Amino acid sequence: MPDEPRRKAIAADYFRRLNDGDADAVVELFAPEGRIEHPLGRPARRGRDAQRDYAAAQIRDQVRIETGLMVAAQDDRQVVVPHTVSRGGGPDRPAIGILRIGPTGLIEQLRILEGTDR
Repeated sequence: MPDEPRRKAIAADYFRRLNDGDADAVVELFAPEGRIEHPLGRPARRGRDAQRDYAAAQIRDQVRIETGLMVAAQDDRQVVVPHTVSRGGGPDRPAIGILRIGPTGLIEQLRILEGTDR
């Protein structure tokens, strides 16, 4: 399993690549059958096509993310990332990302909880 600094680096890289607007680079960070749940509670998106569609939609919506202090779980797999997100220059909204990193260093699951308060 990737150690704590490596897991945090993978999580940071995900948000950086999304902010850079490169959907293909975002997909490279995911396991082939990796899942994305955003917003949490909706059906998960699975697989490369779904990962690419998700990243492309976020980029198209001009999502900008600023991450806060990351916390790595003691399970050697997950990283919790508080962040703020804005769409199209709109107001910042609070959010939390929970990324599960697999033994190969790829993201197996991304879960996003996004608030509605501004």
